[in-house]
Amino acid sequence: MSYQGKTDDDYDGSGPYECVGKLGPATFGEPAASGSGGGRDHSCSSTPKGKPLKKGHWSLMKDIDPSKYGHLLRLPHKLAPSNYITWITMIESNLNTVDLFKYCLGKVPKPEPKNEDESGRWKHTNALVCAILTTNMTEEVVNQIGHYQNSQEIWTEAGRLFAGHTLTDWTLTITNM
Repeated sequence: MSYQGKTDDDYDGSGPYECVGKLGPATFGEPAASGSGGGRDHSCSSTPKGKPLKKGHWSLMKDIDPSKYGHLLRLPHKLAPSNYITWITMIESNLNTVDLFKYCLGKVPKPEPKNEDESGRWKHTNALVCAILTTNMTEEVVNQIGHYQNSQEIWTEAGRLFAGHTLTDWTLTITNM
């Protein structure tokens, strides 16, 4: 979502969206609770200066349910030395649909160990993203990348190994061996 050209990550509260309301579940056939506005809370949840509270990534706020992401473990293209562009396009768009691609870019930093809940949630979500990445790679590629424990490291190493390599590059490499 964007606000006047700004994404959720960099929204600073400027513009007409200074007060962020919360939507509640829709109620059908039931009278709305008194003062609820039909399931909507119109109270302001912003800071005193009118800027919304900036919270961390959603995956640090609540436990992630891996069963909801099983479809990402069976994507149609596995990373091979010859299909890097196809693979990154597919992986990036699929992880972006569930707002997990930020882990690959390192935009969700590992929380301090003293915050056990967030640290544990980060560890579980990072493990899920690592699983999504590696299960969508050929065995040959996993043998080169599988030892990394962090999704950002896996993403970076895949780019280092395969970015700029086309099928023609690999064919020339193999024929020259």
